[in-house]
Amino acid sequence: MSLTFKDGTVLDFQNQSALFEYIRVTADTASTAYSMDTFWLIICAGMVFLMQMGFALVEVGTVRIKNTKNILVKNMLDACIGALSFWLIGFALAFGDTTSGFIGTNGFALKTLDMRRGGEFNDRPYQGKKYAFFLFQWAFAATAATIVSGNYTAMSII
Repeated sequence: MSLTFKDGTVLDFQNQSALFEYIRVTADTASTAYSMDTFWLIICAGMVFLMQMGFALVEVGTVRIKNTKNILVKNMLDACIGALSFWLIGFALAFGDTTSGFIGTNGFALKTLDMRRGGEFNDRPYQGKKYAFFLFQWAFAATAATIVSGNYTAMSII
């Protein structure tokens, strides 16, 4: 019994159970790699989002004590409004399918990442890695917004 790949590689197996064992091990390895990639994206998104705390501390250090609450609320609003706007339009513009090669034209409000259609599971594989990718990209977008608004805070007299 043999298994031939597209590149011409041929694997010979002594019996059918050896072939099935090869397929099982290969599938387990792919599933583990997928899970580890997703886990790593979530960990990195958390580390990037922790930069928000660092920028908040820097900004608080540049203003008077009476304005500390205002700065912290501003940073919280940066993250919250950034999450809503990135979910609604930002991710689609950056990573949606494109016809011109410049800007995404679909996927607004993460419509292309839905795991269900009409209440039934569709035939696509689990989309967890795409949601983790969204979380990672949102963390960068929110941090970038905080850097810009923090720069304004440091330059203005509050």
